[in-house]
Amino acid sequence: MRYAVVTRMTLPIEVAVLRLGKFSHRESAYSHLGFNATKLLKEAKLFATTDNRLFILAWDGDKAVGVMAAMVADYFFSDDLVANDYLWYVLPEYRGSKVGWELLTMYERWSADQGTVDTRVGMTSMINADVFNGIMEKRGYKCIGANYRKRSQE
Repeated sequence: MRYAVVTRMTLPIEVAVLRLGKFSHRESAYSHLGFNATKLLKEAKLFATTDNRLFILAWDGDKAVGVMAAMVADYFFSDDLVANDYLWYVLPEYRGSKVGWELLTMYERWSADQGTVDTRVGMTSMINADVFNGIMEKRGYKCIGANYRKRSQE
């Protein structure tokens, strides 16, 4: 397994981003929303090339099998920096391996290197929620809230 921080977009990376993006979209709480490949690539480029953002791909040979995208920012009420994940996704056949664990480790190191006060991770997919919660608690994270959705047209 190879892990690479992405700092520029190339054709193989774009192909990998589109593939992982489609898979993650299908499994997410956002699957009812339209998928825009052009926008996804634009966002990926932003994460790869902006100083306060992180973009990591996990590779098994030439196949991208996991992704972590995150950013550091302050909140409107504080100058303290906080890291928030934007996307943490591992292909189903690689879950239970160390791919997700290593992506999280790299994110935590990067967050610390940015001088953050908090490192935060959210979940909006409900993929193996009990496993996810167990991993987060084992790593020292505390649950601080929840996300709810109501479709606007209901």
